[in-house]
Amino acid sequence: WYADWERLDNVTDTDNDGMPDIFEVNFGLNRTVAMLDGELESDMDNDNDGLSNLDEYILGGDPLNPDTDGDCIGDAIEVSWAQATALDPSVDDVSPSDAINLLDADNDGVSEADALGCDLGGIEPVEPNDNQNNGTSVDDDEDGVLNTNDECPDTPADTPTDVSGCSSAQRNQKAGDASGEAEEGFGENFMLLLMFGGLVLLIGAAYGIIQSRKQNEARKDWVTDQHLDDVVGSEAQWEQPVLDGRADELAPTNAGQADRFPGWDEAMIQQYLDLGWTQDQLEEYYQQQASEQQ
Repeated sequence: WYADWERLDNVTDTDNDGMPDIFEVNFGLNRTVAMLDGELESDMDNDNDGLSNLDEYILGGDPLNPDTDGDCIGDAIEVSWAQATALDPSVDDVSPSDAINLLDADNDGVSEADALGCDLGGIEPVEPNDNQNNGTSVDDDEDGVLNTNDECPDTPADTPTDVSGCSSAQRNQKAGDASGEAEEGFGENFMLLLMFGGLVLLIGAAYGIIQSRKQNEARKDWVTDQHLDDVVGSEAQWEQPVLDGRADELAPTNAGQADRFPGWDEAMIQQYLDLGWTQDQLEEYYQQQASEQQ
């Protein structure tokens, strides 16, 4: 357990705040709790340099140092400068990550602090609509993030954003929307599973009823065949009586019912009656047998 707890890599994020444990441990942040004093730790700006802790992680900056590369230019200013280079076709683009980590991010042989000053005051302002784009704005909400890279293109004016162009409120809203979509998707999948399960049960029940009816019909047919076999008189049950008119010789003195069936004794007649035959049915059958043997 301790070995697993102490394991740090670039993937494990215990508090799921977007910053892996190894980053939070290295800079003294809380790796187990995402919300501190009612605010997401990823949205906090511990060094007050204008970049959130999450921005510092994404760009490779130091969340406890307002000037990561130590060139006297604050991290947020360097990020803004790097984003401005993307709007100026006359200079090479500089990535925000290089801007806060390298003294000479534009690789011109001179550090930005020496060339432009600690506040980058030597930068000529760039008008968004003056960059040979035929009057089409490349940064509609003017938050310093190009439309192609802006995940929140409708950010209100003068609202601080992260490097993706989203304010804290917009990030929270997107997180809530994603959670709602996930719950809705789960609900739809669950209902589909219930409907599929109900259909399977219905098919199973119908199949069971059909099979039960078939078995009952087969059982009834078997009982009927067995009953006829028993009543008609297979040789395994008893021998058919000889109806040759020798009733006086075959009938016992106390024949009783046998008087109605000359040639049959009481035991045979009783066997028929035990099988459910009525006297009338038995007499009709007897007459039929007698006529066939004449």
